[in-house]
Amino acid sequence: MESRITKSTVVIITIFDPSVAVEQLAGMTEVDLVVVGDRKTPDNWSCDGAEYLSVERQLSLGFRLSDALPFDHYCRKMIGYLLAARNGAEMIVDTDDDNLPKDN
Repeated sequence: MESRITKSTVVIITIFDPSVAVEQLAGMTEVDLVVVGDRKTPDNWSCDGAEYLSVERQLSLGFRLSDALPFDHYCRKMIGYLLAARNGAEMIVDTDDDNLPKDN
């Protein structure tokens, strides 16, 4: 999925199949959702409305930081922050794949 340029991007990292929280975040039209995977993330990870960054995709984005970040570690999420900034996000929202969004 190609990123839309919006003012807000939600960034999460996951090693699980899409959760209810991820599906709800992906359905929010007022924000972009970037999901950062890791080596433990299922190979077939997919969720409509989410931009998924597989390990291979992370390495292909051209961020020098990607080579310095360890795998199997939460810090890989920083690749999502960098992509959000590159895509023009004015606000980056950090959350987890198990935090349900509130209506407001």
